[in-house]
Amino acid sequence: PRFFNVCDGRYLLALDPTPDQHQGMRIQVQHHHGKRVVYGLDSTGRLRFVEREVAGLRSVMVFEEYVRTAPGRVLPIRLTTAWFDVTNGTHLGSELVSDTHRRVDHVWLPASRHIVRTGRNSSQTLRLELDDHTLLDTP
Repeated sequence: PRFFNVCDGRYLLALDPTPDQHQGMRIQVQHHHGKRVVYGLDSTGRLRFVEREVAGLRSVMVFEEYVRTAPGRVLPIRLTTAWFDVTNGTHLGSELVSDTHRRVDHVWLPASRHIVRTGRNSSQTLRLELDDHTLLDTP
């Protein structure tokens, strides 16, 4: 694990030079090895999208829906990711992920994940369900 103060000054952070009032604040991170990441925050400070660009591929992950777990705390439950070729902008594929969670003794745990992945010529659907959650005793 890394904590924020361990990485202070590691990457250059800047407000995106082309802000969009409808998307809220955009924070751009330029990594030393050329990778670019843009984080989009809404007016409540909640993460709404992450855009990554590396090795000729651009991915955009949009957090479409959150569920409230406790006052001031939320979990993402639906997100969409799309992949594009940077050179010509061609859409290469996308993925829709829907999650559910279960509360066990004040801990929110994953209960199911439904994934629909669409490529240029194919589509896949996957559903994962977890049952009988048990918290481990720690000494």
